[in-house]
Amino acid sequence: MNIQKDFLDSQQVISMRKMLLIALDYHYQNYTKFEEEILKGMENRETRSEQERINNFNSHEHIKLELLAYLIHIRRFRYFIKNLKNKGKLKVPNTKEEKEIWDSLVVTGGALEYYANKWAAHRSYDDTRGETKEVHLEMLLNLEGSVIMYDTDGMFFSFGGHELRLNQLHSKIMRFVDYVFNNIC
Repeated sequence: MNIQKDFLDSQQVISMRKMLLIALDYHYQNYTKFEEEILKGMENRETRSEQERINNFNSHEHIKLELLAYLIHIRRFRYFIKNLKNKGKLKVPNTKEEKEIWDSLVVTGGALEYYANKWAAHRSYDDTRGETKEVHLEMLLNLEGSVIMYDTDGMFFSFGGHELRLNQLHSKIMRFVDYVFNNIC
């Protein structure tokens, strides 16, 4: 047993957990502020001042940056999980909510994995894996355009056949982070 290595490993895991939770929550809180600004701007289009219009326009851009930052941390977490799984230090969860996030994040083709790779890491450009030009166009419209969709459940992003509703996922993701760190063997 290497006490020094075990101590260093445990400190790295503690640091990863702490920083991941802080970062995800930080970006989510910013995301919700921009979402509120966007929704406020949709409600009173005719009576907005020039500054309110500018704020609303900027919010459309900034919300994407917050989602992008969130997904970058999610992608980092994905590889952390995959390495733990490959080393036999983490097993696939068997409870419904944890399995739902696991399948979305860890399993290739899941919605979180797809957004983290194709949008946050620009893998739609440099590692296409047989995607059509329509997927690339859809990704660019989501990333560079003003495509943000709303329905009765709130704001969401959609491309490549995957929807991303951060307002519905964030609390599940935070619980999943706790699950992962509480179940490392």
